Amino acid sequence: MSIVTQLPNAPQPFTLDAIVYQQDLCKWLKKSPVTLWRWIKSGYIPAPQKLGQDNIWPAAQIAGWARERGLLLSGGTRHTI
Repeated sequence: MSIVTQLPNAPQPFTLDAIVYQQDLCKWLKKSPVTLWRWIKSGYIPAPQKLGQDNIWPAAQIAGWARERGLLLSGGTRHTI
């Protein structure tokens, strides 16, 4: 498995088949769940999938989304939105 990127507090290695939970995404982006849902509704961020009662995203999808916007760089360096 190849490493996609480094995210703060993410289990290592962060791989393409990993999933990202809503609470972790909020922590990594330093945004509230309300802000995250506004972004989803506006189409700024992809809509999540359901896993039981949890909202999840494929890690590869979030890594690609973040790379396109310059939000997360390898090494965990984060740019503000």
